[in-house]
Amino acid sequence: KYLISQYGFELNNNVTNSILFLDILGAVKKPGHFMGFPQNIVIKMTGFDQTQDIFEELNSNGIENIITRYLNWSNETIDNNLGKNPKPLRQLGGAGKLKKLIDYTHNNEKEIYFDTDFIYYENSGFLFNYFNAARQIDGTIAEQYKYRLSTKYIDSSQNSGYLLSPESISKIISKFVNSFNKNLDKNIALNGYANINYSDFAKKVYESEETMFEKINALEVLSDNGFNLLL
Repeated sequence: KYLISQYGFELNNNVTNSILFLDILGAVKKPGHFMGFPQNIVIKMTGFDQTQDIFEELNSNGIENIITRYLNWSNETIDNNLGKNPKPLRQLGGAGKLKKLIDYTHNNEKEIYFDTDFIYYENSGFLFNYFNAARQIDGTIAEQYKYRLSTKYIDSSQNSGYLLSPESISKIISKFVNSFNKNLDKNIALNGYANINYSDFAKKVYESEETMFEKINALEVLSDNGFNLLL
């Protein structure tokens, strides 16, 4: 109403072809305890069956053209692991409920893309980091830190992460393709893939433009193997 009255915008009632882009957060981790020991606990936010309920409710209100990105839906995505066959979180309903959701989207022409990250990671082990992490200009691993918004200081309670070296991107994606569970959907959303670009100063130096070309070549590996991509 403000834009119409102040700036002369016109109300468009023809929204039949409009597309709703929807992000659904599957789970988060929060500090907790198990048998008295401190550890991060997975907390469900939106289960697989609840996601289907959301689609059905939107449909009942006339919203049918929906493109959805499902975040933190697997053990690998919530832990920021790379190059592993994703396993649906049991807290969200496990493989059975996910299969039901996928069948629903196929039968009702809904587009849902499952978030996957091939650039940023946290938990892949020391040897993996040594050989596959991007490096700074002094040759040290380019560690990525999280910061507190209130103070702008490093948040020591959060894990630091790493960026995958450009030389390793195609290798990790090929490993992902070869081990992919055929019961899962090949619709994947590449979180941060198009938004992050960087240089790597390892023995083989990659400028940011060369990194971009490596990422494009890796996308062709996914596309050639039948994956549908949302960037």
